[in-house]
Amino acid sequence: MTEKELLFEITRIGVGARTLHDATQRIESLLTNEVGAVALLVRPHALNASLFREEIVTRFLESPEYPFRGIYTASVKGGPGRDGCLMACFGSWGAAGDLLERISTHIADSLGTLLRTSRIHWPTHEEAA
Repeated sequence: MTEKELLFEITRIGVGARTLHDATQRIESLLTNEVGAVALLVRPHALNASLFREEIVTRFLESPEYPFRGIYTASVKGGPGRDGCLMACFGSWGAAGDLLERISTHIADSLGTLLRTSRIHWPTHEEAA
């Protein structure tokens, strides 16, 4: 899949999602088929939590499965009181230039649009775990 097609599919998933969890799971699935290992974490700023302390991130960083492991963060702009952060963890055999950074930014933009245009709420800390 080309980058343009991939970004289009991410947008399509974001527009059609019913929850943030649904959107991130479907985007993870799409990217796993295209890139390799993928873990997406999305949290509101209100939780004031460090995403680097999440168990999934620790396991990802310690995994020797892929020679390239990258972590990218991007702001999720969901509107007043609905802003947050996306952490995208990628494991691959390598990616061209700043492709994964562009994908991460696009995911954050799509999730922000989802938050702004729907009644979707940020998950509580228990729901996010």
